[in-house]
Amino acid sequence: MAGTFLGLTDLEWKLFADLLPPEPPKRGRGMPHTPFRHVMNTLLYVLITGCRWCDLPRGPQWASKSAAHRWLQRWQADGTLAAMPARLLGLAEERGMMQGQDGGVDGSFSPLAKAAVRASPMAAKAKASSSIASRTGRACRWPCARRLPKRTGV
Repeated sequence: MAGTFLGLTDLEWKLFADLLPPEPPKRGRGMPHTPFRHVMNTLLYVLITGCRWCDLPRGPQWASKSAAHRWLQRWQADGTLAAMPARLLGLAEERGMMQGQDGGVDGSFSPLAKAAVRASPMAAKAKASSSIASRTGRACRWPCARRLPKRTGV
């Protein structure tokens, strides 16, 4: 289920501001750069609510979809996004907001549980019969989805 997100608070923004590269200098001409806080608000909105890029809210605290996507691509390319989770956890632990011993693991996403299910021959047969491809041929009425008769040797 999608959540709601109204934007970063001042405290949350202080945590993210330390993680992002410095904002580029002002340009002489054209549109000024979108503030990184607006970009982070927009990116987090997409992640939390699961909305499409074309359905982003508009207002003073949000970046345009093109600006948010452009910064997302830049941060992906220069490694900013890859380093962000570790830096964010390090900052939280350093400031006493989180202790490492309080962590937990959810076993429902463990690859070992999936391997045990895959090893069972009954599970493999059930998975094969419930695949989308096998259901589509029976449920779909389109001519292209019907099974053609087998050719006999002529």
